[in-house]
Amino acid sequence: MALIDAFDTAFQTTQLQTRYAHWYAFGSNQRQNFGLHDDSFAYSTIDEGVYPTPMSWFFWSQVESLGATNFWQYGAMGGEVRPELQPTIFDADYPAGTPYRQAFDMCADTTHATYKLNYYAFGDVGYQGDALVSARAASDQMGYAFRLMEVSVAEGAVADTVDITATIIQDGLAPFYYDLSLALSCQGYTANLAGVDDIVSEGSTASFTYTAVPATTDCLSVLEFSLSSSYALDGKPVKFAQGIAGTVVDVSLPLPPTSTTTTTVATTTTQETTTTQATTTPATQAKYICSKNEPIPDTICADGSPAGGDCATENDNNGCQKGGKRCWWNPSCSASNTTPSPVTPAPVGSPTGSCLSRNGSCSVNGDCCSGNCKNNGR
Repeated sequence: MALIDAFDTAFQTTQLQTRYAHWYAFGSNQRQNFGLHDDSFAYSTIDEGVYPTPMSWFFWSQVESLGATNFWQYGAMGGEVRPELQPTIFDADYPAGTPYRQAFDMCADTTHATYKLNYYAFGDVGYQGDALVSARAASDQMGYAFRLMEVSVAEGAVADTVDITATIIQDGLAPFYYDLSLALSCQGYTANLAGVDDIVSEGSTASFTYTAVPATTDCLSVLEFSLSSSYALDGKPVKFAQGIAGTVVDVSLPLPPTSTTTTTVATTTTQETTTTQATTTPATQAKYICSKNEPIPDTICADGSPAGGDCATENDNNGCQKGGKRCWWNPSCSASNTTPSPVTPAPVGSPTGSCLSRNGSCSVNGDCCSGNCKNNGR
């Protein structure tokens, strides 16, 4: 216990790992930045019930008995793939589910693994063919996976500016254990908002609002989002699980909105690019009808057209077309009468057979998509 106290006092920032879950540092006494290290990963990690008696000494059995299954929210889960399993664990005929041979993805999911040592992967031969594909997918499976899910823009409180809100989703098994912020850059504007590291659990989201962004085409046409950490090494940026090489996600927004307009951009991930789909949804919109007699206001909203043509000036009751017809206006038509529902882009397949993102849906095994490929799809 004195040793745990000494390390806890000495390392206030750096992540620490212990081989076993000790009651003085885990469970009801969980220490911040204390994680675990399973150096027999996939060998004695999880008791799948294929042994004559319960394997209480297995790694996860000990974690469960201590009530410490949420330790990964405070400290990283590491370890090493059991050396004798390393050459075959990613083979198609690896006998997962038999004694002392657990499936890598099951163990990683259960323990919320951030990393695993695997010296065979970097040896003289290493993995080849399908085994290499599986090994890379297993590597991608671990740790954090942040994705820019949505970007919205609305008129700002300051003249000639807009407010931009970006929503980040955590698709990964584990958090980012040091400070992490979301940076927005465009022509004439740069800002960095902290708090991405607070998005801990898989499927959780958080929104970040940037105010007083220049309402110019030069800025809004090229918005660059990136992740930033004071602990990242020079030339080794923290990456998104999307975008060009993951370092930057580019988003292009329409021209600056009016005070009643909000534009939402949904991002769709492919292997190398991020595309955007914009849908403008005004809260209200003025519409008109050409008619001799004044129509019911609801009729104008249902059957009318936005300003243009013979009725180019909103609320001007001038003549239109022929036969004594006039422009009859309703300035408060609901956006629901004018804007169709956005179309969700379909997942994009990849011939590589490994999935880059973990939420959504996969059409077939091995499909690379923006979907949840936790098992077969991954």
